[in-house]
Amino acid sequence: SIISFSLFDILIFVLQGNKKFWDSVFVSFISSSTRVLLLGLIIFIGIPVSIPLLLLITFITPICGIFYAVKKIHISFRKNIPNKTTILEFIRFGGWLGVQRIGSSIAGKLDVQLVLILLGSFMAGTYSLATVVASFYIIFTGSFISAITPRLSAKNTLNNLRPFLLKSLVVLLGITSLMLLTSLLAQPLFLIFFGEKARASISIFQLYSLALIPSVLSSLPLNILIYYLHQTFTVGILSVFQCMFILLGNLVLIPILGIHAPILVLFISGLFGLLYSSSVILYKKSLLTDAQ
Repeated sequence: SIISFSLFDILIFVLQGNKKFWDSVFVSFISSSTRVLLLGLIIFIGIPVSIPLLLLITFITPICGIFYAVKKIHISFRKNIPNKTTILEFIRFGGWLGVQRIGSSIAGKLDVQLVLILLGSFMAGTYSLATVVASFYIIFTGSFISAITPRLSAKNTLNNLRPFLLKSLVVLLGITSLMLLTSLLAQPLFLIFFGEKARASISIFQLYSLALIPSVLSSLPLNILIYYLHQTFTVGILSVFQCMFILLGNLVLIPILGIHAPILVLFISGLFGLLYSSSVILYKKSLLTDAQ
């Protein structure tokens, strides 16, 4: 399952890198639709659900998308075997990028687990609902960043990129404005979609949305560091630090502040990432300007 999904993710990025965005969306749609159809078929037939069966479905669902992506990219495995230099460059670049992805994945799940352990299942459910609803901000931001990444990785000068980066920043500010608007309308939306039982999650969602703003804004400088300046080491180390901060911060503050502790920790972590990544870009920019 890990192998099939890893290959699936790689091909998605390749399609996006070749500006075949509709194809990447269609590949994702194929995978999601296949999973839904298989699960629906299992429920309809009445087959007992088990972990091995779910793992089998997880393995199968990306396969149709993989074949479609390979056909669209026109990959010839015989003609595209990388040489030793390419492999070493990939390891140097992708190694720390992998650390960043792993750190981000772990950090994104730590808060709910720690709330469950330290505050109990009711508070974990209340907090989890708010974070799941807020996750659409991350999905929306990630989709936008994927669309602009090919431009960042192209051989452009800083002067040529400046108008593009300003427009990208405007879009991110628009996303943060949407986050603020959604947090203001949270009460009627939650009660309509989730009912009265979700009332306890409303204030958590509002605060979580505000705390998430620095993380959303930091997505642009982080991707500049990765794809334009190739500073994957910097981003990887930052991710490790943020992961450790989220773990230790929640362990210390949850017993003191309760359910609001993970929100405060998220805000501080995101703000530090935003300020640190932006400061590194400004420093590198000054070096490039002096060199020119």
